[in-house]
Amino acid sequence: MKARRVLVVGSGTRVRETALPAFLCPSSGCEVADIRARTRKRIECGGARFDVGEFAALREQDLEGIDLVYVAVGKQSVPEVLGRLAELGPQRFELLLDTPVLQFKHFRHVALLARFRAELGFGAGELAQ
Repeated sequence: MKARRVLVVGSGTRVRETALPAFLCPSSGCEVADIRARTRKRIECGGARFDVGEFAALREQDLEGIDLVYVAVGKQSVPEVLGRLAELGPQRFELLLDTPVLQFKHFRHVALLARFRAELGFGAGELAQ
């Protein structure tokens, strides 16, 4: 079975302590292809180091072969992230938005979700099960 190639957007505690360990588990069927965040940096998870690229520099060709985009960013950043991903051919990949998704004042951005191949409505903790 081919591993699902995952782009992780975010590099905070939720990503380092929950999402990455779940995606890196051999039984997950996933391969972390790339990690993007607001700024370039290097993070650690389970003794492994990961280079994190700048999300603003993400291009359509960076999404070639990506099956799933996992997003764990602050609520205030969700509209910007969704908008950028929606510009890059979102029908090619599934979207997993970790909770919380949107603030009420950003609810108008919900329509962007329809552009993705699929929007998965569960958090990273459920991937580990």
